[in-house]
Parts: sequence; C-alpha cells; structure tokens
Amino acid sequence: MDGIQAKILVADDDNMVRTTVSKILEMFGHTVTSVNDGKYVEEVVDDSFDVILLDINMPGMDGFETIRILNELDHEIPVIFLTGAGSMDYAVKAINLGAYDFLTKPIEDLDIFNVKIRRAIEKRMYIRRERHYKRELEDDVRAKAAELEETNKLLLTYSHSLENATVQLMTSLQNAMEEKDFYTAG
Repeated sequence: MDGIQAKILVADDDNMVRTTVSKILEMFGHTVTSVNDGKYVEEVVDDSFDVILLDINMPGMDGFETIRILNELDHEIPVIFLTGAGSMDYAVKAINLGAYDFLTKPIEDLDIFNVKIRRAIEKRMYIRRERHYKRELEDDVRAKAAELEETNKLLLTYSHSLENATVQLMTSLQNAMEEKDFYTAG
C-alpha cells in the first residue's frame, strides 16, 4: 500500500502544525491542500479529496461544525480529527459525528500516523468503488427497464394484432357459416 498517492486536505489554525503535517504527508507521496479554518474547508472541498485532517479547535468554524457541514455535502471523505486536546470526550464526539479516526498532536509516531492515513485512503477507495458499482447497477437496471418497456410495447402491439386477427377470423367464419346456410337452405 506504500505506493498509494492521495489528495489530502489539512485544516488547522496553527501554521506550524499545518506546515509540518503537510510536509510529512508530502514526504509520504501525497498531494496536500492546507487551510487554516473550517469555513475554508467548506469552500475548497470537493469529491476529489481522499482524506481530510481536521483540527477541532479553530477560530471561526471549529472542527465539529465543519464535519457537520461535510456530512451534509455527502462527499463521504474520511475525516481524521487532529487536535492537541487529547480529551476522550472530544474523541467520542468526533466519532459520533462521523469522523473516521482521531489523532493527537504533536504527531510523535510517524508509522502510526502513516497507517491511519493509509487506512483512511483505503476506506475512500472502497467508497469510490462502491459508488462506481452502484452507478453501474443503476445504469443496468435502467437499461433493463427500458428493454422491458420496449418488449411490453411489442407484446401489446402483437396482442392487439392477434386480437384483431381473431375477430376477423371469427367474423369470416360466421359469414361463411351464414353463406353456407343460405346456399344449402338449411
């Protein structure tokens, strides 16, 4: 999995942390966009991002409000909360709001950091594959429904034609019977 390159959004109001985390991620081969406030996350985020690293305590829009907005945008991008506040209450709240994981800063173990990033990337890849398969299935269902509708139209046309032919045949038989009775006098 070391060859995976991802697009990662880092949001932290501390310039030193933001720069350090960005450099570490770039060292691992990722493309990084960094912002200093949650409101900028809302402005720059799109479906092309693979992971979002989000500080909890930021001026303006904090991490909790930011993840609520991200949930509404429905990009399904794994969010890892990155905060100096190592409170278990924060971790529980973050996970309850839909965070994928939680890390405390400063980042002391790069291996653990890298593993958590890779797992979040894998989750994002899974989400994308699932969306792709879902779209393919929906397209297949639409195509099959259109085929069935066309087949139903043909069957309806054939049914009407058969019904008309049957009526004509019955009318012809009835006319022939009446003609026979007229000529045979009986």
